[in-house]
Amino acid sequence: MQWLDDKVYTNEFLETLDKESFPLTHRMCMKNKFDTGSIIVRQLKNQEIEHPIYIIIYEERKPKEYHIYSIEVHPNCRLQDYGRRALNKFKETADVITLCCLPEIKLFYIKLGFTEIDDDNGLRLIWRKNINKR
Repeated sequence: MQWLDDKVYTNEFLETLDKESFPLTHRMCMKNKFDTGSIIVRQLKNQEIEHPIYIIIYEERKPKEYHIYSIEVHPNCRLQDYGRRALNKFKETADVITLCCLPEIKLFYIKLGFTEIDDDNGLRLIWRKNINKR
């Protein structure tokens, strides 16, 4: 059985995070102060394995408008469609999703309906429900 576990981000999460399995999430959490009470950690868990399948750090900035800070799939679960399914789960309830990404992963997000936003601070992408329904 698999289930989503959403919890408010706390500094204790960072202490328990397996930094070898989720290195990008760990580095990002070390650089940022996420203990504001509005940042959520979503983990997909499975009763048959000890580690989370994926971890997403996100914030609902307005109703139905999410910003994803990080999405990372456990190394043993990569290339099994979990990243796409995780984003599609957000799309079920979202009107807008924004995120930043590395250039080498941009195509993954473009295939899922995200478009690039002009930004001097790096590669930002946006998905809008109303645009994608046309």
